[in-house]
Amino acid sequence: MKAMGYFEFFYMDQLRKKKKSINSFKEKWPNIPSYMKKDIKSLYSLNQARKTMRNSMGLTLDDDVQVALKRYMLMHDFLNQAKKIVVKLTVNEKKLRKNSKNLNTSLSSLQKNIKLRKEQRIKEKEFNRDHKKNVKKIKTSLRQLSSLEGNNGKFYQTIDEIFTKILEDISNLDLTLDGISFMTAIIKDVEKDIVPKKHFQNMDNVKIETLPEEDQKILAAISISMKMQKKEKKDLLQNSILNLSNNGFEIDSYVNKIEKIILILSQSP
Repeated sequence: MKAMGYFEFFYMDQLRKKKKSINSFKEKWPNIPSYMKKDIKSLYSLNQARKTMRNSMGLTLDDDVQVALKRYMLMHDFLNQAKKIVVKLTVNEKKLRKNSKNLNTSLSSLQKNIKLRKEQRIKEKEFNRDHKKNVKKIKTSLRQLSSLEGNNGKFYQTIDEIFTKILEDISNLDLTLDGISFMTAIIKDVEKDIVPKKHFQNMDNVKIETLPEEDQKILAAISISMKMQKKEKKDLLQNSILNLSNNGFEIDSYVNKIEKIILILSQSP
């Protein structure tokens, strides 16, 4: 949480350093030199990250930076009261965590690249170059994860099948994004039970009642915002699934496979 506060300062510093590029961009549009495009793209990406962070706290980009900083620090101080429990992982568990992280990072990069192309923020040549890189990384991670023994391996084999289906036709960017959303939602739901955590927080001794009333209200607002975001994501996922089904994507077949694997995993000791 404290890192989010530092990010606000970093973003403001970048705005200051690239103020000249911003002014020149406005004056010279649409004849923009490449170095200037790079600066603007960098600021856009940073602002998107800033938007996501603020939304998680129930805030928007219109809220004053001081309000954002106060919320970040409040959450940091509140969660810092919890006792951090470190879990000793085996070599195989560490390997699973590493490959899972690589998979999810590459999927996120793939999704971002497609969105940028859809919004015409990058040219086709740049899109194709980054697309190939991301796909290669994802396939490498899935190959390693699919080699796991038992039902964990079967789960990632099914994910690999879904990914192969998604890649059959990337000309329809909206449909491709829906496929990735469906795939990442399944991974997130299942991995919370099969990918071990390095540590967790024991919140038993954390009492919200001890906080000032104003801070309690802020935490309540953050909690409500998180619940609303979950509902919005669920609604978006349902729309994605409907679009995939209407375009010949065998959603039910994949879901049935995953559900059988989840059932077996839940019965494992």
